[in-house]
Amino acid sequence: MIEGYLDIACMFDQQRMDGDVRQMIVAGIEEPLVWVRAKQFVVSPGSPIPILTWPGDDWMVRTLERHEISYKIVFNSPDFEVKLRAVEAGMGFTAVPASKVPGTVVVAKDYYLPELPTIRRIMCVRASLGNARVAELTKQLASLFFEPK
Repeated sequence: MIEGYLDIACMFDQQRMDGDVRQMIVAGIEEPLVWVRAKQFVVSPGSPIPILTWPGDDWMVRTLERHEISYKIVFNSPDFEVKLRAVEAGMGFTAVPASKVPGTVVVAKDYYLPELPTIRRIMCVRASLGNARVAELTKQLASLFFEPK
């Protein structure tokens, strides 16, 4: 968005987000994060928690460090689908928004996993797009993705 290639974007808020992007936020909603794993995945007692992350992903790391839980990043990819396939293959745990848990994995409720924070899903619109069509599209997207169900 900052470089001008996107006019409207739906994304998850991050602490390191640029201030210029923050000024473009027009809608947002809090959503819980949950741990997910492959259906048959188990961790050996005493082993570090294997986690699959993406660049800039601090949700799991901050939570595990705050609870002083040993972890190991076993996979890192900016591609959600690739990361999901790695989880399905039994490489470890990852965090996803509760509304986005696919049927190919299970929500991990293991006693050693701390509760994850909520995340804010946001929609940003470039300010220079001030016409009626953009306003209508923004309203439709906000009703689809940012109003509690």
